Amino acid sequence: MRFTKLLWVGLLVLIFGCQEAPPALEHTEFKDEVEVVPISLAGPVSKRNAEISGLAWYGDTLILVPQYPQIFPTEIGGSLFAIPRDQILAYLEGSSTDEITPQVIPFDDAGLGDSITGFEVFEAIGFSGEGVFMTIESETNTGMMGFLVTGEIQSNLNGLFIEGSSLREIHPQADLDNFTDESILMLDDKFFTFYEANGANLNPLPIGHGFDLSLNPVENVAFPTIEYRITDMTTIDDQGRFWAINYHYSGDTNKMNLAEDQIVIRYGQGASHAESEHVERLVEFQYTQEGITFIDNQPVLLRLLDNGKARNWEGIVRLDDLGFLLITDKHPGTILGFVPFP
Repeated sequence: MRFTKLLWVGLLVLIFGCQEAPPALEHTEFKDEVEVVPISLAGPVSKRNAEISGLAWYGDTLILVPQYPQIFPTEIGGSLFAIPRDQILAYLEGSSTDEITPQVIPFDDAGLGDSITGFEVFEAIGFSGEGVFMTIESETNTGMMGFLVTGEIQSNLNGLFIEGSSLREIHPQADLDNFTDESILMLDDKFFTFYEANGANLNPLPIGHGFDLSLNPVENVAFPTIEYRITDMTTIDDQGRFWAINYHYSGDTNKMNLAEDQIVIRYGQGASHAESEHVERLVEFQYTQEGITFIDNQPVLLRLLDNGKARNWEGIVRLDDLGFLLITDKHPGTILGFVPFP
């Protein structure tokens, strides 16, 4: 079974890696959905209660952010986790069959978990050198509030330290429980944070909140209207292109006040999506100074589970020129998976 899975991965990478990018697609139906290839984890991260909420590369190390770092106590507070890139590649190539046990990174949140009224979870993470940027979600009697903080990671991964005085508010763009800015898009000298809900009936003029690396506000950027949730983004490439997770759980249908899904109208559906209200897909965008726009390429549609359970994908990064790494929270459990580039 292990050999078959890795052979399948290798064939996909070989096939897709030798093809040039196709021209903009005409109106068409999805021909295929993509299987997610699981990467076996061990240790605390493998448990459902880890509830991983974000991924980002720090150099050649994949950083995993639990929603509640304090449930994994260390001498300075809680924990984040790390996996070397080479260890992931060795697993996918089949040269290592061992489960991956992520390294613990001691995490000092400067007491924000206790001092922020209605603190709920850590959401997104991004890096610029040793500088780290994270978003936080809270809920008070007056509604949701997002926050942004900065800090520093030690290059030896012996600790990540948040600067409590850096805390900045990010006001939500709609009145929805449990929704704040959940994605970070890093550029060279600034970055943007993005709200989770950008549908036509909820957030008619979505934006990315702009900040410089000192957390001073800079000009915001327009973001396209898109149904369902945006839960995380990759970094941009040299053409300004990036991918985002676009996810929907059927139980959120009424809450999301959905409009027509223009992506389905444009491209159609895959077989498993046609039989489910769940949506698990990756959508490509492009950043310019004028705003963010859709790339007219067919999204990557992930084949849904046969048992009808939705996988709440909360983190995404590129893996070299091979594809993507994705991770779920506790629904249905911690899943780290590989998806080849289309």
